[in-house]
Amino acid sequence: MRIVKRSKGQGVKGSRENVKNCHKVKWLLKKPSKVVKRREGMSRIVKKPNIVKDFDDLIVYKLSEDMASWIYDVTRKFPSDEKYNLVSQLKRAVTSIGANIAEGYGRYHYKENIQYCRQARGSLAETKRFLLFSRKRGFITQEELDKFLKDYQTLRIKLNNYINSIGPQK
Repeated sequence: MRIVKRSKGQGVKGSRENVKNCHKVKWLLKKPSKVVKRREGMSRIVKKPNIVKDFDDLIVYKLSEDMASWIYDVTRKFPSDEKYNLVSQLKRAVTSIGANIAEGYGRYHYKENIQYCRQARGSLAETKRFLLFSRKRGFITQEELDKFLKDYQTLRIKLNNYINSIGPQK
């Protein structure tokens, strides 16, 4: 998107097509804006948006899929008597994070998208609860729990930022 800033009092112009194609996710821009000073009173801001074409382009979705894959690997070493109890619950909780992000993205109204992302946030907290319990029972090591908690914090922050970025453009 190219935004041209003019002298005081005048509005900001942008390309309608870029706004239409972009999923209104401002915080996903990979590179910061670059301000080029042209003449006194005029500057040009050039933005290179990370265009989101589908839910699998979202960073939060990719992080949730990475977490789900990691959980599946970790649960392989759980005792067999936990296969249909804790392992099943843990796998359902972690896969529902990405599923809710995807389902919310597919909804037509932004309020529904926000609702599904909040459910994804709840599933993320549920996953944390199951892993804390797994550590207490000795099914995972402290290093594995620490790795998860770091990834949990990152995904939680990015998911909250994504939720805050959804909505009508002002």
